[in-house]
Amino acid sequence: MPVTFTIDTKKKTVFMKRIGPSLPHDIINEMQEITRHPDFQSAEKFLSDLTEADLAMISTEALTEYAQFCTHELKNMSVAIVAPVDLSYGISRMFEMLADIPKIKVFKERDEALEWLEIDDLTV
Repeated sequence: MPVTFTIDTKKKTVFMKRIGPSLPHDIINEMQEITRHPDFQSAEKFLSDLTEADLAMISTEALTEYAQFCTHELKNMSVAIVAPVDLSYGISRMFEMLADIPKIKVFKERDEALEWLEIDDLTV
């Protein structure tokens, strides 16, 4: 699976990292696995790291479905997306617009995302 995640219950933060190619039919399944984790309910912040992700196969339709799912699951969280590569940054900005999440922001640098989330760092 091209997704790894950790939930830091002390910092109330989910850290998700996408690695390699993401397939359209997998992105919701991967997020469902995270949201079903018993510690997910305690989280208030979500950091999505796309520094090693390849989102070239994600269609607009798949992104829209993913955004709808994430809107429901992440609506009460602060969501930071780290996307330093132009393609992942552009797709993340589209996701930001499609998702109805009040506190969401896309960053090119991890340090800026951590600062915005007001956390020092996460152990991954």
